Amino acid sequence: MKYTRKKINGLLALAIMGVGFTMAPTMTSALTLPEPSAIAPDALDLTNIFEAASGGTSRIIDEGVGQSVVVTDNSLNQVGAIFSTDDYRIKLTEDYHARFALYFGSSDPSNAGDGMAFVIHSDPKYAKQILAEAKGQRLGVYGKDTVSNKGANAIANSFAIEFDAFANQDYKTADGSNFDYGGDFSKEANHIAHNYPSKPGTYIENSHGGVLGIGATKSVKIIHNNLQSKKFVDNKWHYLDISYELSLNQLTYQFDNLPPVKAITSNADFGGANDLYWGFTGATGQKSLNQKVRFVELPGLVNAKISMSAEVATGDGLGWSDLPNGTVVEPNQRVKHIASLHYTDGKQGWVKPQVQIPLDVNEELVPNTTKYISAGNRDAKISDDDWIVGADGQLTLKTTVPDLNGIKYFTDVTYETRPKNVKTETTVTNTYDVVGKNLIKNLETKPTYKIAANKKPVIRWPDAYKSFEIGRSEVIETYANVSDVDSDSVDVFYRLNSAPYKKFGTVKGKQKEAVKVPFEIKGTDLVEGKNTIQVVATDSLNADSDIDVGTIASNVFLVGKLEMMSIPNFSFGDYTIDQLPQTAKITVDKPLIVSDFREKNQTWKLYAQMKTPFKNEDDHIGFVEGFTYTSPISGATVSDISNNTLIIEGKSGGKEETLTVDQLQDSFKLTIPDGIRSGNYTGIITWTFSETP
Repeated sequence: MKYTRKKINGLLALAIMGVGFTMAPTMTSALTLPEPSAIAPDALDLTNIFEAASGGTSRIIDEGVGQSVVVTDNSLNQVGAIFSTDDYRIKLTEDYHARFALYFGSSDPSNAGDGMAFVIHSDPKYAKQILAEAKGQRLGVYGKDTVSNKGANAIANSFAIEFDAFANQDYKTADGSNFDYGGDFSKEANHIAHNYPSKPGTYIENSHGGVLGIGATKSVKIIHNNLQSKKFVDNKWHYLDISYELSLNQLTYQFDNLPPVKAITSNADFGGANDLYWGFTGATGQKSLNQKVRFVELPGLVNAKISMSAEVATGDGLGWSDLPNGTVVEPNQRVKHIASLHYTDGKQGWVKPQVQIPLDVNEELVPNTTKYISAGNRDAKISDDDWIVGADGQLTLKTTVPDLNGIKYFTDVTYETRPKNVKTETTVTNTYDVVGKNLIKNLETKPTYKIAANKKPVIRWPDAYKSFEIGRSEVIETYANVSDVDSDSVDVFYRLNSAPYKKFGTVKGKQKEAVKVPFEIKGTDLVEGKNTIQVVATDSLNADSDIDVGTIASNVFLVGKLEMMSIPNFSFGDYTIDQLPQTAKITVDKPLIVSDFREKNQTWKLYAQMKTPFKNEDDHIGFVEGFTYTSPISGATVSDISNNTLIIEGKSGGKEETLTVDQLQDSFKLTIPDGIRSGNYTGIITWTFSETP
């Protein structure tokens, strides 16, 4: 019975150590925190709200947007800390929420140690100075790690969430290197857990070796509540989210996207205090880390709300109407966006709030429409130069508006856009952030609207199904009517029979009324009988006009003609007469070509006649005879072409007959007779067709 009583007392003792801080058996809903990144996130200015503890390595530095706290440098045996000022202690009588970014450097894991801790406490002594002896595994907050002084001299009335980069498990060492003994760190030495550094029950004495306890090596380990493992010494910034819910006395924390952990606590755990210092401690020992913290969100400092809404221009363009989420907007309609900042209250006003608005890739900014309106009806234009093109090509507004406070409590930033033309119906999501010195806000409820899908161009060919009588050398002059209500430009093509499409024009888009686009169809491209012509329009998004509208079948009947395609001119040059008679050499400028595209089984003959004899400038007739022609085909010679002389003959059916320049020069000869006067002589040859059906 006596043994039983001792056993019961032991159980009671363990239960008493847990009073005031009990782990709940279930996890709360997880947050989606940003992924770890090598780029430091935007952070707050800590002036007058947090101070680096004296006597250590910690310091506040300007880095990127906002400030960072260097907790320890990458050196051995350091201790650092930063805690809130007296005026910025958190209250256990209020809900609060905070978010931080933690950086542990990029050390080789085998040389990384020790770590940091998020600490809440009511010990005024260590609100201003470091716990200098708490190097190594004590992380700047824990009590002594020797058996003889187990847990002594920790930061009093404290709660800590540790981020320990090294597993201290050297059980062969009597003191100083066994806080993590018994933990499973086979996969990852970096670990996260929480406990109360100043409570004796946080520390447990270990015994190793010996016989019946005699000769054993004794050491100290600590209890790791809700032990989690994750590699965080990786040269990236990791996120820690902290929240407290008064109605449940529940503190919840989440590191990156690990499962959230919640704990029940009360002011009894902090010596009855309700106003608590809070911040971070850190330490290195025989290994080192370059450890930093950025304060991303802090409670009660500035309380403000941001929201966003949109309006669309009315049909007459003179007014605006609300644009509910999901509304479909036509391309090129004007949309006005309103980013609203509203200050509620806080320990400070919102200092230097910079509004950062990324323009959706499917919107175009309307120039000179960006402005802000603030309390007191102040209306100020914002320069388009504040819209900055980033490395990714995205346009982002970065403009700082006046400080907000209890008097100047709101500001609306407005700007106008036009939706771009898109192939398919596309959702536009608008968002923005406000980065101030003492508050960073990210828009949670993001307004959306939809851009209507691109509309196909429309094309009509008014001359469809007409008949044309056209010679081989002639063209059909025609046109197409093209309209497109939403594209920047439209290319227009036609296709004759099976030939490739040929572009014949480009018109400016966004045309509600049809635009006439002329084009020509050459007679030489047509075939005898029916010709099929297709016209099609393609807009700047490569959308073709509807095939039922853009494909036109036209019955073009080719009524052929007999015609001279090329008529030569003859020149005999200049001659000095020294002996007569003399033969003049003829020069011809082009061939003689006759085409006959009439129906088949018809013939023709071409005659030439010297209608006007050679005369000089004094109207003196030099000679009538002497101009002869020898047929290059039959060889027959005609000595006098003052009468009709057959030159060439042929048949119909899409054929051409040609006498080349050489043939003509060899066929025509001019003999200059005796008694001719000097002068310039000109004659006229008449060409005559003789057609037979």
